[in-house]
Amino acid sequence: MMQRHGIKFRTTCQTVFVLAKLRENRDKHARMVEAARAGYLKAAERELSKRLGLVREGKVVPLSFQLQVPQDFTTMYETAIAMLAAHQEAVVVLEADEFRNMVEDQWDWTQQFALVNAVY
Repeated sequence: MMQRHGIKFRTTCQTVFVLAKLRENRDKHARMVEAARAGYLKAAERELSKRLGLVREGKVVPLSFQLQVPQDFTTMYETAIAMLAAHQEAVVVLEADEFRNMVEDQWDWTQQFALVNAVY
């Protein structure tokens, strides 16, 4: 993304710094996913109970639901963490996009993740 905007910068970072940021970002992400899942389950239960009540009253109701399942991108963090943990140098060179993802926690999916999970 950054290269599309003419930013072709790269930087050398301490591997432990990037690892720490990734772990911090992963943990924050996991807390958001956990909260969204809890909210989703409550919303799903409410909607199911409401529809079941109508069906038991003999009413014909649509059973399609508009609830979006909360998104979880924890594996993206886990892969990056595993790769950096296996990195054998004290420093790592990051392209602008990699820095944006791993350090600033801005991924291609960040906006959609926030939109879907914020509902709950």
